[in-house]
Amino acid sequence: MKLSNVIKWCLGILLIFLIIGCRNEELSKDDALQKMIENTKELESFSFQLDAEQIDGMDNETKLELKGETTVDPFHASMEMKQKLYDEWENMLTYYQEDMVYYNHPDLDYLVKGKITDETILLKGMEKLYENIEMLQFNKESENYLYEYDGENKDKNISILKALYPVFAKSSSVERGVAASLMFDYIDIVELNVRIKVNKQSLQLTELQIDYIGESKFVESNPPQMKETVTFVLSNHNEIENLELPADEIENALTIAEHFTTDIEEEDEEDNKDEVEQLGNTGANIMNHGKWATDGEWIYFSSLGKGINRMRRDGTDQTRLSEERAANINVVNDKLYYIQITEPADLTQGAKLIQMNKDGSDRQQIYDISATNLIVKNEWMYYLEVSDTPTPRVYLEKQKTNLSYGERILEDVGRFIIENDKIVYQKTEDNQLYYTDIDVDIYSQESETALDGKRARSFAMEDDWIYYENANHNYHLYRFNLETEKEEELTTYPVEGFNVDNHVFYRNPSDNWSLYRLDVNTMESEKLDEGSVYFLHIIDGYVYYAKIEEVDTEDWYRIPVDGKEIEKVQF
Repeated sequence: MKLSNVIKWCLGILLIFLIIGCRNEELSKDDALQKMIENTKELESFSFQLDAEQIDGMDNETKLELKGETTVDPFHASMEMKQKLYDEWENMLTYYQEDMVYYNHPDLDYLVKGKITDETILLKGMEKLYENIEMLQFNKESENYLYEYDGENKDKNISILKALYPVFAKSSSVERGVAASLMFDYIDIVELNVRIKVNKQSLQLTELQIDYIGESKFVESNPPQMKETVTFVLSNHNEIENLELPADEIENALTIAEHFTTDIEEEDEEDNKDEVEQLGNTGANIMNHGKWATDGEWIYFSSLGKGINRMRRDGTDQTRLSEERAANINVVNDKLYYIQITEPADLTQGAKLIQMNKDGSDRQQIYDISATNLIVKNEWMYYLEVSDTPTPRVYLEKQKTNLSYGERILEDVGRFIIENDKIVYQKTEDNQLYYTDIDVDIYSQESETALDGKRARSFAMEDDWIYYENANHNYHLYRFNLETEKEEELTTYPVEGFNVDNHVFYRNPSDNWSLYRLDVNTMESEKLDEGSVYFLHIIDGYVYYAKIEEVDTEDWYRIPVDGKEIEKVQF
């Protein structure tokens, strides 16, 4: 072989090695993760498979198997779901469209929809890992870069887990959706292990695996643990060309609350044709502690040291129903619902929620909850539940009166009333007024409306008017019309406690808290009774109110709403 040919051959071999060497250039820990994140920003679609296995504190095991395709912007997805709950497997199709998820259960002829809350976006999860790159172990395989996080810091763990936990695992079924919405608020993530694979050639994320152990926040000694492993495998990056969703079925989907109530409503439709909506007590009465209520035939009341009683509207046939004290009494159908008061009485801290028949029989506690501000409307109980977490929070819950279904509907609510189709409420962090639709639920939340600048102590609603003691104007009594947005100042001095029934009945602290009545048409006020009065209730055309002449005693009086003769209520 000529020397020139040998040189050419050697140079060719050298060139080949240089090319191969360039192609196989290894990236650093930082560079590989950065390039993967850059590619994730440009990711338009992918296929996925997800497997999850969870064991709760009572050794109940659930398994989840998902297989599907998704587009990133707009966020659409279609997947097959297989889920094992309590040793039974079920199959279902699930769809995602923007911020909504749609469940296609084989036993239903319609889709059930829910809102995706705190959606986990793949890019945000990867960026969260990059923020903690110094805590990641880095290794290389022949085809992949490997990253691993292993941590025991509870605050760091929950931050990373929330960012990484796949939306498909969180909301693949109704059951997982409900559990996931509460899970991270009730457990501490004491151990977290995260592993990801990045393909060396494409620099795309191909696998995410999560293992964690969570402990209950509410049990200090030997808290129950929950364990879960989630494996999320991605493929066919940017290769999904056409992802079709069932548009007509999505358009006609029912909310989760509608789904749970549809069967009951259909069964009762014939019986309920002539049924009038029932409100267990007025919001204004509840604002005055709800010590009195009526069903139109009987009046039910609770007085200090005299238990729970009922009497005819004319005061006859008085009967003691229970020896306990009660607040927030509601009467719907054949039942009484109320909050049991224990000593020392503090309605802001919550107490037992009780129901019993109107004759006092079949008394029972409704679950083991601590509740305040109870209002019953038709077949629903609305109440505030006080959490016992290290940082207490208050949630507005609703529960079927037959206890068949309940859900959380609002967070951080201080007090609320119900009028027609609206919930009017304050939040715990301030005393500003808000309102929202009564059908609000945790999945399809109606946007709340803040009544800007309207801060209140007590408040009530009649027709379209919200009446309130204006905290911005020394608690003068105001009213605001939700339809016209007209606002009126009703008194030029403070008011401390009131009730509304065409006229406004109120306590006047500038006149020894005496009872006054205001005609909102003429704006004229008149004194009805002298001396300190408390707990103004309007029942069947009468204003009932208490006077406390001696410690630990309440004397009750009533006066017709037209302001005529005062009567003492004899017990």
